Amino acid sequence: MNAKTKARIKRVLNILWHIPPCSDIYMFHHVTLHPEVECSSCKLDTEDFVHFLDKPRDYVSLDALTEDKNYGRHAAITFDDGLEDTFTIAYPILRQRRIPFTVFVLSRMVGKPGYLTAEQLRKLAKDPLVTIGVHGSMHRILTECTPEQQAEEIFRSKQELEAMLGKKCDLFAYSHGQYNLDILQLTAFAGYRKAFAVAGRPYCERFDKGPYAIPRESVEEDTKIMFGL
Repeated sequence: MNAKTKARIKRVLNILWHIPPCSDIYMFHHVTLHPEVECSSCKLDTEDFVHFLDKPRDYVSLDALTEDKNYGRHAAITFDDGLEDTFTIAYPILRQRRIPFTVFVLSRMVGKPGYLTAEQLRKLAKDPLVTIGVHGSMHRILTECTPEQQAEEIFRSKQELEAMLGKKCDLFAYSHGQYNLDILQLTAFAGYRKAFAVAGRPYCERFDKGPYAIPRESVEEDTKIMFGL
């Protein structure tokens, strides 16, 4: 059973058990059910995305939330993979509402069909509402990579994005949410300040895995009932 199948089963079980969200960091991928190029199976209808944002939450940047001693009072929005509809659909909606958000980008996918172009990425990076983080280079599962592949996903991807944007990118999101102790240590050694995993059992305490395994909740068609959508 591969990691994607395991993750989907976990999400379905969470719904069946009516487990409430245990993180105030929310993760999105496609925010349309009909992207021009489908790059992820994780999709949410645009109308549901708007309904989610309009629920009463105090949205802050990812840094502000993770540094807040009164955790639970705020919420943060993140996007994985650097998909094109993050720019064409989500960005105008979030900008209108002045909601800060973070985009975790795959460095080697920039400019590929369905992904952000370099121009779109640079425009996002210049907006004070937006933080650009690293999601690796090619979306490989880190726990299944060779040491050389891990170095490319964790180290080289950071260098590539920083060179492209001319600014520091020091937040990391594990591809498919998969990591182990060695990968956690590599992430710290690479110079990232914080790294983000996927929430769910047993991640029900505030950042119980420390600054390099901060949990997030995936908001998509398979989980939207958990968020009242």
